[in-house]
Amino acid sequence: MVFWKSQQGMSVLEVLVSVAIIGLIGGAVFTLLGSSVIEQSYAQQSRTGSRLVREGLEAIRQMRDANFTSLEIGTHGLSLTSNSWTFSGTSDITADVFERTVEISSIDADQVEATVTVSWTARGSRAPIASASTRFSNWRTLEAWGDWANPSITDSVYRLSNAAFEDESAYTPETNINRELRIWNNSDPEAPIPHDVRDLDSDGNDVVVSDGYLYVAAVNGLHIFEISTPNTPTEVGSLSFSTDAQAVAVRDQIVYIGTPDDDEELHIVDVSDKTNPVEIGTYNLPGTSDILAISARSSSLFVSTYENADTNPELYLFSISDLTSPTLLNSIDMGVNVYDVVAAGNYLFLATANTAQEFQVYTVSDPLSAAQISSIDLLNTATNILFQNNTAYVTVESQLNLDVIEPGS
Repeated sequence: MVFWKSQQGMSVLEVLVSVAIIGLIGGAVFTLLGSSVIEQSYAQQSRTGSRLVREGLEAIRQMRDANFTSLEIGTHGLSLTSNSWTFSGTSDITADVFERTVEISSIDADQVEATVTVSWTARGSRAPIASASTRFSNWRTLEAWGDWANPSITDSVYRLSNAAFEDESAYTPETNINRELRIWNNSDPEAPIPHDVRDLDSDGNDVVVSDGYLYVAAVNGLHIFEISTPNTPTEVGSLSFSTDAQAVAVRDQIVYIGTPDDDEELHIVDVSDKTNPVEIGTYNLPGTSDILAISARSSSLFVSTYENADTNPELYLFSISDLTSPTLLNSIDMGVNVYDVVAAGNYLFLATANTAQEFQVYTVSDPLSAAQISSIDLLNTATNILFQNNTAYVTVESQLNLDVIEPGS
């Protein structure tokens, strides 16, 4: 006997089961696709958020480079106008989705911490955020780090000495008639190119740059140049003294001038109005030696002189917590001429006539307990120090190139 299998179609139950299975598979696929799209969108937003954080930090860096004082303490937004960043409001919005805030907090007189935070709205319960913090220093105020208790000469190179710098321009005082201030193209520091000159009507002695202005100490006094276009300085103000201006340092809106006047070697000048600088005080150092160099750092002022024939010191350390009224904290009898003094970080670098220690380093984190921590015996008298990127470039008498001195590793 032959049995035939039924050829009937699927039952209703089988159809329902099949539809359910297909629905489950389709739903899973749809969920996976939807989740993938959401994740891709979130990843893209995260990349944009991170980019806006980096852009914010770069904007702050550009603002710092242009003018450190523009980094005002508080919460800000950012605005870009004519390729220049400024603070605007308390936040800024990008693409109607991303909100960016910049929080500036003070560390000390020459450092701030900037925190850039970007937030945005995403699907689901996420509250995405991207953030980064960086410290910004007033690059015009020198910093030093590393083992300066064990410095060494690492090279000998050509550099401009007794110079001030702004972008790729440099400025040097000279004694040439009608061109006592020389402007250089310093794009290649080892091969600077003369660019222009300015007539000061007397010999130039010292130069310093601060917040877009060049200050020149000359035989006939203080000269102030506006250098918004660095290679084309424009004189905007001047002030004469009873004797030569031999050295200059700047802190905020106060200029300190060193002179050979035995009764008032240090002159204090208010330059809040650059077109009308006003002398507001003087300080009489002990002895009769002329000031050779001045350096300002944070709330400290350092002054060096020629060797005093008597027992008076050649190095003076002042507090300038009150910028208009220096307070003598400490003094050190060096026994020789101290031709240059440069304050950087917690260190003081000296160029001296000491025949065994022409280059000297002091720790001055506390000026009251300043102490020598190292020295280097050079081939001749050290007369000038150019300090850049944690490196001292030292001018040595009868030597064309500058000795390159770096901290120990």
